[in-house]
Amino acid sequence: MPRTHQWKPMTLPLADVRACPDRFQFRASKDVDGAHVRSLARDMAANGQLEAVKVAKVGKAHYVVDGFHRRAAAERIGWSSID
Repeated sequence: MPRTHQWKPMTLPLADVRACPDRFQFRASKDVDGAHVRSLARDMAANGQLEAVKVAKVGKAHYVVDGFHRRAAAERIGWSSID
């Protein structure tokens, strides 16, 4: 029987969440869209994080699976952690 994955809500230090799109998001380009990051950063600064970033734990590291732009926006506005 195949295993199903359950996403577990947590808050992680932003420095521990690695963005590696070529490893986990093959359809994504290696660079995020700067204009989109700036727009998200303004929104997140005003309203907080509305949608969590999804990560995969590989060994002791956490890699972004979904939310590369949200992670970049959090970094842009100086957040120390991310959901």
